[in-house]
Amino acid sequence: MGLPSLMRPFGSNTAAAENLVGELRAVARVREQHSAALWDAIAELTLVTLNDSLAAVADALPLVVDADCATIRLKDEQGRLHLVAASGCSASDTRMRALQPVDARVAVRLADPAALERHARSQGFRWVRIEWLGRGDAPLGSLLLGSRTERRPHPFQLETLIEIAARLGAALAAVPGIASRAKSCALELARSIEPVRADHEPDDVANLRPRERGILELYADGLSTRQIAGLLVISEHTVRTHVKTALRTLGVHTRADAARMVRASQLSLF
Repeated sequence: MGLPSLMRPFGSNTAAAENLVGELRAVARVREQHSAALWDAIAELTLVTLNDSLAAVADALPLVVDADCATIRLKDEQGRLHLVAASGCSASDTRMRALQPVDARVAVRLADPAALERHARSQGFRWVRIEWLGRGDAPLGSLLLGSRTERRPHPFQLETLIEIAARLGAALAAVPGIASRAKSCALELARSIEPVRADHEPDDVANLRPRERGILELYADGLSTRQIAGLLVISEHTVRTHVKTALRTLGVHTRADAARMVRASQLSLF
């Protein structure tokens, strides 16, 4: 449908029709800008720009191919898929999934249409699409697009998604040692996430040291002591020592109570 044909339902109300056409053209320009940013990110992908380029692709994807969220995973030498970029997902969910790789064989089984639909529904999604990056028999990773609402890509957008996956896979294949970087990229993503905090919080919580508070936030997100130690590059003993100090500051006796106090002082955007 061309833009002139959109004006017919408005009859003689030329101003209203022109406003609608102007809005549609503005939307098209914004989509073109996001599309250009996505293709540029793929073209500029190198070992040095890996995390930034993949983040740019993930950010632009839901806007170029109508969806609510997007994730990119890379496969390591052991055949595990690591989350390295995400858009439209909560901070806590992104951090947790970045620290929990998925066996590629399990992901392949889940990619079966019937299994994928069941899994998507169980996770609160109404629509999910997976594209493999690289060769089908030995993919370098995966690209997932999903919607929790009725938002869906048009057929031409799905064709664009296939092209994006193909070009992103080719760009990743040109990066030497990409599999060996999968875990470190996931850790970098997890470390980059900063929680959003309220302007005013209880005095006890405000008196926590930044490292103490950060550790309790990670516990509240469901991370284990080992995962927290790996994420922060400290020993498990140091993690426990910070927790003990935080318990005294907060005046509580359990780690769970302390984590709840810290979580209650955060703002949730999702």
